[in-house]
Amino acid sequence: MANPAQVRVFMEKEVAQFFDFNAMAHLVLGPLNYRISSQQRQGATAMIKKAFLTAFAANLSDYRGGKVKYLNISGNLNQGKVYVRLAIQLPNQYPSLVKLRFARGPNGWKIIDVSANGMSAVAHYRNYVRSVVQRSGLEALQ
Repeated sequence: MANPAQVRVFMEKEVAQFFDFNAMAHLVLGPLNYRISSQQRQGATAMIKKAFLTAFAANLSDYRGGKVKYLNISGNLNQGKVYVRLAIQLPNQYPSLVKLRFARGPNGWKIIDVSANGMSAVAHYRNYVRSVVQRSGLEALQ
């Protein structure tokens, strides 16, 4: 089993660069973007990034001996939005369907959402942030 500190460093150095966590946080926060300060927005972005990378690392640790099959690419390059669908087949399991949502931003094409078996990370973290704000108020985002 991998050392958790090493996994965190790997995720930060090697994996995070493929994601636009500012764009992801913008989608997660929705209308809340316009009611919070830039400091709260930065805090929310950091919270989402940490939670996402932690969950992603946990899911990756289960990936051993599987195969990835690219199913299709859809969207519109000119509009700056593309979706890549994958099937991940682990031995003796049903395939997991993964959909990566890319957007073209100031730093090129980055992933802004991941859906696994129909559950969007953005939708999940929208509920998570909503519950944090309901429990602790907007100050919890700082």
